[in-house]
Amino acid sequence: MSPDRDIPSFLEITKDLGVSYNSLLVSCPMGSSWGGAIGIGQFIPSSWSLVSKEVTGFLGKPADPWAVKDGILAIAVLLQKNGVVEDPRLGICRYHSGRCTTNGEKYADDILNKADLIKGKVGDMLKN
Repeated sequence: MSPDRDIPSFLEITKDLGVSYNSLLVSCPMGSSWGGAIGIGQFIPSSWSLVSKEVTGFLGKPADPWAVKDGILAIAVLLQKNGVVEDPRLGICRYHSGRCTTNGEKYADDILNKADLIKGKVGDMLKN
């Protein structure tokens, strides 16, 4: 995690949830990044802070990035904030890294290809 940007956010998240920061899993650093993504949506802690209040409002309880329902809702909120409705590729790219980079564009293309595959399979199931 970025010491300046993400550790304070991570500590605030764990405090709000009433859990010890030592008891939760985060992603490991990679050669090209800080690591430290949290929960099922693999949010960087400072990114979670961008959506947690809205998710808390929807749920009526403190949002927990490690809880499946909370995490999925947070993914949807962030994708919407990132413009996925108007431009799916751009919205997914921004979800990946906050902006479009070569890696983010590949990530977005992979996601969109998988979505098309799933849509096709669901369509086939509905025909049968």
